[in-house]
Amino acid sequence: GAPSKGSVNAVGGEDDAAAATTSSNTVLGAFWLMGLLNNSSFVIMIASAKAISAGGVGLVYLCDTFPGLALKASSPYWFDRVSYRTRMFACAALMAGSFVLVALGHTMGIQLLGVALASAQCSMGEASMLSLSTRYSPHDGGAAELTAWSSGTGFAGIFGYAWIVVFHLWGGLSQSLTTLLALVITVAYLCVFFLMLGAPPPVDNAEEE
Repeated sequence: GAPSKGSVNAVGGEDDAAAATTSSNTVLGAFWLMGLLNNSSFVIMIASAKAISAGGVGLVYLCDTFPGLALKASSPYWFDRVSYRTRMFACAALMAGSFVLVALGHTMGIQLLGVALASAQCSMGEASMLSLSTRYSPHDGGAAELTAWSSGTGFAGIFGYAWIVVFHLWGGLSQSLTTLLALVITVAYLCVFFLMLGAPPPVDNAEEE
């Protein structure tokens, strides 16, 4: 006989629950990948410090730290005027610019500028994604998303150094080519954010996505 209304509703509820679980897993996976990719540029710059300035590794560290701190300090005054989408495009541009300047720069000053761009990108991406996390799980402040992000940033340390080891030390590629190859990280960064993560649930008076 025909299924009862109750059984149909039960099946529909199970389908909705399964879809919600899949969506949640996708979101968490996207946050993990964003944490990994966002911080990879920072780590790659640190791993390349001696190649950039053999006698001034500390200077590379400073350029990879202070621009990001300055950006985070200023973010409360302008983040609300810039959409998440625009910020992510800006992050991708900064990341790409950092790799190109460090790889092709003919002077240490230009390369250090590239390092500074990576610092700004890393901090802008981090501040934006941490803020965005609450939009996906407003009931708990985005706890699961924050955990996924933190795990991804932890693996960024391994990933960034592995990038240099695999392509430069083991693969024999030049430092410049190894850094240029990292432009694929920029592409992956945009793909994860715009294609995998998807827009968060709308909220009243929310800023533009």
